[in-house]
Amino acid sequence: MCMKKQIFTKAGKTIEETNEDCVYLCDRFGFVIDGATGLFKENYSPLKSDAKWFAEQIKQFLIKKLSTNLPLKQIFKECVQKVNAEYDSFEGAENVKSRPSAGIALFRINVDVTEFFVLGDCKLFVKNKSGAIKEFSLPDLPRLDQININKMAKIAKERNINVIDARPLINDDLVTTRLSQNTDHGYWILSDSLEAIDKGLYATMPTMEINQIIAMTDGYSQIIDTFNLHTIEKIFELIENDNKLEDLYKELYNAQEQDRDCNVHPRFKTRDDATCLDLEL
Repeated sequence: MCMKKQIFTKAGKTIEETNEDCVYLCDRFGFVIDGATGLFKENYSPLKSDAKWFAEQIKQFLIKKLSTNLPLKQIFKECVQKVNAEYDSFEGAENVKSRPSAGIALFRINVDVTEFFVLGDCKLFVKNKSGAIKEFSLPDLPRLDQININKMAKIAKERNINVIDARPLINDDLVTTRLSQNTDHGYWILSDSLEAIDKGLYATMPTMEINQIIAMTDGYSQIIDTFNLHTIEKIFELIENDNKLEDLYKELYNAQEQDRDCNVHPRFKTRDDATCLDLEL
């Protein structure tokens, strides 16, 4: 099977070491991971942030396990247990108040069926041989984020300040949202909860029907869901015409630069870490 592959990842800040996203892609499987720092910015791991360490550990575990025929749920539950056990071994980690977490969008190609798994606010899109595009994503975290972004925009308007400057004024709301992590009234994400694995989005499609797969973290998907620079249909078309993921990101970057204060397109910060993969079968 002839495949075309692309990956792209870029830190939201100027220092690439701060990038808490991860990406991996091979002929059999691929995934994007969006690491999230705990509420209190605690850091017990040896890396720049616990979120970066957490995302990297998940990545390495999945690379080793996804080539087996083990069920995805079993792989993820083993991953959660192993990574958290290692985190608990760090000096001072027994005092952690808010553990790191991560969203993920993943696929694994088998001979007859391709599997998909999504947790958190990452997105995965599949184009079939007839040209139809199906999105795999979960609504809970984006919905909660939008509620908080709307609060920022409202405060900014009332106080005549920039939206980005209203971010510290909704800290209590952000804490409330984060405390709803891995609960039925909140959102589900990779952290230390085995139950969260059962709450993820699982799906399958016949492998022979698949033409192309794209997965994005929420920092990259702003190109279609925040700035509306392109539709997902157009993204597929541009990539098929040999446009690079990096070039598409540059369009997003420039748009973010023109709206650094987040007044035109309200969001939590000027830009987030951004990651995307593309596989054309």
